[in-house]
Amino acid sequence: MANYPKKAYFKEATVAQIKKDKEEVRAERDLVDRIEALGAEQFLVVPADVFQFQHWGGEKKFKKHGPEVKPRRFRSIDECVRLRLSPRQRLKDAFDNVRKGYQKGYSFNPLDGNDKRKRVVPLVEVLEGARLFTYAHNFPTSIDVEADYTDAARVARDGGSFLVSVPSRRKKVRRYKLMLKGVPVTGHTPYRVVTPYRFRSQSLDENQEHCCGAKMFSELRFTGRHAQEGSDVYRVCAHEVAAMYEVAYRMAKHEKNEVPLRQMIFPLPTKRIAEFYSKLRSQVLLESEDGSLRRLNKAHMEVFLWNLVASTNYDATFNPNFQRDGYLENYTW
Repeated sequence: MANYPKKAYFKEATVAQIKKDKEEVRAERDLVDRIEALGAEQFLVVPADVFQFQHWGGEKKFKKHGPEVKPRRFRSIDECVRLRLSPRQRLKDAFDNVRKGYQKGYSFNPLDGNDKRKRVVPLVEVLEGARLFTYAHNFPTSIDVEADYTDAARVARDGGSFLVSVPSRRKKVRRYKLMLKGVPVTGHTPYRVVTPYRFRSQSLDENQEHCCGAKMFSELRFTGRHAQEGSDVYRVCAHEVAAMYEVAYRMAKHEKNEVPLRQMIFPLPTKRIAEFYSKLRSQVLLESEDGSLRRLNKAHMEVFLWNLVASTNYDATFNPNFQRDGYLENYTW
């Protein structure tokens, strides 16, 4: 898969393209502010050594073993039901208390079911999922909800399941068929605040969990000998986020059911963080000691995204308002 080029919409600028006909700006401090302030005809050069990934053994290991934001955990289903804290409120409380530094994503744990592995959600995958959603609503392709399983009695507690077909971001790669599970679809049950934490997907092509490039190697990890958590985690990817966005969008638009949207475990980005992410991809370069320049990778962007959250708050980054932001399908990436 990695050998196939990305579609034009998802193709990233090269170093030469980022520099071409633009004014160079350099900075080592206040980087979030400097990135947000970049004009369309500027690019920012940042010393590579401002990032200290060596504590985790490098950038790749940081994505597996770095610290994470942990929205409030519950000791039991009863506690979760009693407090009635929606995923959105838990995310807001956690994001509003994030400090500047290093985070690899946020995580949550299922409260019931057979699969209680921790789910880890990088912000890069949230933004990429949103980008994929926008693409599907503006080009001759789509994210298709092919079937739903929402009629069984257990749906009120376990959530609905949806068969979703998601386009690849690469040329010549077939669409991903996912069965999303643990989607809250009914508001007439106290378990609507419990169901979202069961989220996972299954690939219909391989009869196993969805495993794209973003998940394939990041889930191969081992914790330390004395670590309390297990080595096996579930890492959410952009295809799953985009699929969940589409299910919530269609349920709200066509069935007047906003439960999937209101109880969704993935936040919706504001235009502000979407524009910030676009600048990370197309207007920021790292300079090594030998003077060579390179683009940011996912680890760098993840750190910058969390530092934007820490510098602002949940509402500024993941609580979109139509009057301020417009609709997600109309964002410019």
